[in-house]
Amino acid sequence: MLNQFDDADFDFLVPGLLEDKVQALIKSLPKQLRKNFIPIPDFARACTENLENDRPLLTQLSHQLKRMTGVRVTSDQWRPERIDKHFRMRYCVQDDGVAVASSRSLAQLKADYGHLARQHFEAQVQQSDSISREGLTSWDFEQLPAQVELKRGGSVVTAYPALVDYQDSVAIELFETAEDARFYHPGGIARLIAFELGDTVKYLRRNLPDIEQSALMYSALGSRQELIEDIIMAGLDACFLAGKLPQHKGEFDAVVEKHKPEFISRVNQTAELVHRILGLYREVRGRLQQPGIAPAHRDDCLEQSDYLVYAGFVRDIPNHYLVRLPVYFQAMLKRLDKTQQDPKQADRALPVVRELWQRYLQLEQDEEGDQQQLQALRWMIEEFRISAFAQPMKTRGPASENRIRKLIDSILSADDA
Repeated sequence: MLNQFDDADFDFLVPGLLEDKVQALIKSLPKQLRKNFIPIPDFARACTENLENDRPLLTQLSHQLKRMTGVRVTSDQWRPERIDKHFRMRYCVQDDGVAVASSRSLAQLKADYGHLARQHFEAQVQQSDSISREGLTSWDFEQLPAQVELKRGGSVVTAYPALVDYQDSVAIELFETAEDARFYHPGGIARLIAFELGDTVKYLRRNLPDIEQSALMYSALGSRQELIEDIIMAGLDACFLAGKLPQHKGEFDAVVEKHKPEFISRVNQTAELVHRILGLYREVRGRLQQPGIAPAHRDDCLEQSDYLVYAGFVRDIPNHYLVRLPVYFQAMLKRLDKTQQDPKQADRALPVVRELWQRYLQLEQDEEGDQQQLQALRWMIEEFRISAFAQPMKTRGPASENRIRKLIDSILSADDA
C-alpha cells in the first residue's frame, strides 16, 4: 500500500496539533514575508478555522493569508522542513507485520521501497477472487468499479481496475493508484472499439491517404505499420473518446453507434494532418542544416522539433494539441527567417523561453502536479514561442510569460502541500 499514499495525505496530523503546526509554518517563512502576518498566533488561528481536510495544506494557507492581507506566499517560500519534527508524520514500512524502515519523509520511503511494495501488490491481486481478466475482444461485462477491496490475510488491499490495450486483445488489470488506472483505461476502451469496427479498420489499413509518403518521412522514427496503427487509433480516439469515457456496456454501445458513421472521415483527416506535419518537420530539419543560423537558436529549434515529432507522437499527443503542430513548425520557419534578418528580438526572447522550458522539463521529470496541468503548461510554452519568435502569427489563446509563471507556481503549490 506504500505507493498509494502521498505526504499531503497526512498534512493535518492530529487535529489538536494543527493550529500549532500552522503557527510553526508561518514562523518558518522568510523574515521579510513573515512580518506581514503579525501577531502570528492570531493569523494561525484564523487560517486553521477555515481549513478543509480534503485540500493541500500549504495551498490553503497561501490562499487564507492572501485573503486576509493581500500578500502572496508562493510555494517555494514555505519551508516545512524547518518546523519541529513532531509536527511531521513519522512513517513506518512493514512487511507481514515486521517493521523494515521508518522515516519522516514518505517520498524517501517510496523511493527506497516503492518497487518492493509494487511487487507485493501485484502478488496480492493476482489471485482467484480478483476481477482481473485477459483476452477480451468485446465489452462483455456491465461496468468496472472505480475501485475494489481485496481481503488478504488480516488486511484489506485497495486496487483500481482499468482496461489495458495489448493490441490483439484487452485485459482488465488492477493498479495501485487511480492515476495509473486512468492512464491505461482510455487505451483499452479504444482497442475494444477497434474490435467492434473490425472490417472498417481493415479497410483503413489499406486505404489511408498519403500513407506511402508519410511512411517514408517517418521511416527514421518507426515502421510503416506502426504509423498506420497510430493514425487509426488516434483518429478513433478523436472520433469516439473526445468526451466523457463510457462507464458501462450501454454507454459503450451507444458511443460506438453514434460516431461510427464519421469514423472513416475522422481517420482520413488524421492521416492528412500527419502527412502535413511530417512534411513541415522535414522542411524545418532541412533549414536547420543550412549555414547562417546562430547555434543557440539551432539547438533550441532542434530540441523543440524533437519534442513535437518522435516515435509514437501521433497517438501520444491528444488531438486538441496535435492539430496545432503544423502551426508550430510554420512558426519555426518564420523564426528562422526573422533570426537571420534581424536576430536582436529573438536573442532577447531566447533566454526566457529556455528558462521556462527547462522548468517544465524539471516538473515533468519530478512528476510534479497532475498530468492535466503539465499538459497545459507544455503547450502554453509552445504557444508562447509563437508570440516570442514568430509575430504576427496568432496564438491559441493568451500565452504570456506571466501566465506561464503563474501556472508553474500553481503546479508547485498544489504538489508541495
